[in-house]
Amino acid sequence: MHMGDTFVNGAFAFCDVEGGGRFSGLIESAAGVLARVNDETKIIPGHGPLATKADLQKFHDMLVTVKERVAKGIASGSSMEAFIATKPLADLDAA
Repeated sequence: MHMGDTFVNGAFAFCDVEGGGRFSGLIESAAGVLARVNDETKIIPGHGPLATKADLQKFHDMLVTVKERVAKGIASGSSMEAFIATKPLADLDAA
């Protein structure tokens, strides 16, 4: 399964918001592919090494976590600078 730039194996995704991309679209794309593949499927990411279903699941789960944390930060009413200063994604940097 070739996923192009909707999947980056081993790193954070880039969402081209200015070009019409949506972060939730990346999550939807990963979920859709996960529903179609099995443990034998080879997944070709836009960047990074050849992947497995488990790799894509990890990426999907990371995206969901990022979305939840950012939504929580927005809901808190803190400034973007204050939110970033809390390093809300630090534990995901090595993921």
